[in-house]
Amino acid sequence: MGNTLRKLKSRLIDLEGLGPVLFEQSRKAKRISISVRTGRAVRVAVPWGISFKAAEKLALTKRVWILKNIEKMRVNEENLLDQPLKLPEDQIKAILSEKTKIIGEINGFKFERVRVKSMSTRWGSCSGINNINLNIRLFLLPEFLQEYVILHELVHTQIKNHGTEFWAELTRVCQVKNAKILDKQLKIFQLPLC
Repeated sequence: MGNTLRKLKSRLIDLEGLGPVLFEQSRKAKRISISVRTGRAVRVAVPWGISFKAAEKLALTKRVWILKNIEKMRVNEENLLDQPLKLPEDQIKAILSEKTKIIGEINGFKFERVRVKSMSTRWGSCSGINNINLNIRLFLLPEFLQEYVILHELVHTQIKNHGTEFWAELTRVCQVKNAKILDKQLKIFQLPLC
């Protein structure tokens, strides 16, 4: 199981005029590719053997294209969380539970159980006895924000507050410069009132 759980490197870099951009190693990428996803999230897929610095230079040359596509996404994103879930709830619950288990194993976190349910004000929570609760609408978010929310709650299994130690540990496991950048990305999405 060792190689299948090997972490890909990723880095969130605040690029001038663009804001936070996720640079992520990809096993599938044959060349550097840029995509703009829901939440105005910009992702740069970086093939093995190419440095993040080279990918950053390329992203800066594509600034106009990126900004144009961010604007297109902005128009569509307000309705994202109001959309119906595309899979049966049981299947979504299984996917998010399995994802939490895998992310927990990779990062060495232990928890009691995962519950996926409708929540009107939170993306997730962690109880005092380390039960993880996830909002079923988390499934509609971009993959990197799903993982951020899961890691956020897993860190709470060890640190039960939002103090400096918590943010330092979350930053470490998210492998970014500052996890608060991801938190800002998450705030773009507002949960619909139930």
